[in-house]
Amino acid sequence: MFFVNFKGKNLKKRFVFFFFAVILLVVFISLLLFFSGKSKTPSPFETDLTVTKGVGGFLRGLSLEFDKQESSRFVTFPQKEDLVFNQYAEFLEKTFPDILDFSGKKVEERYIRLKNKTEKQKTLFAVLYIHEEEVVAAHLSTLEEGSGNLPVTAFG
Repeated sequence: MFFVNFKGKNLKKRFVFFFFAVILLVVFISLLLFFSGKSKTPSPFETDLTVTKGVGGFLRGLSLEFDKQESSRFVTFPQKEDLVFNQYAEFLEKTFPDILDFSGKKVEERYIRLKNKTEKQKTLFAVLYIHEEEVVAAHLSTLEEGSGNLPVTAFG
């Protein structure tokens, strides 16, 4: 048990001691709370973008900066005979010459908001098509109607 004698000369020393003890306790608790804050666990997609060479390496290699994933879904590429798919393949032929090899195959379509902006400072999205962890087609878009697509090499 701790006994406090409020009489005599030691009162001033004890007050200073308690004052510094309280300050030390407040600092200790503050540091404990500061350093114990849990960091956000990255989603598998964010891990893919920051750690692996897959999609993350693809974006970094083109000087594109990931902001966040907006959506992801599985789609099936049209058959080679599809006119729109052939036009898309022509648009991508320099970057993805083998895109027609994936016609009729199921791919993951990812919309990724980028930190990069257009010349008019509009939000830019990377639209990626992924088959077995490999980007098989991609383009950039503002997702505004009539704005058209940009090649992914626009910032490279």
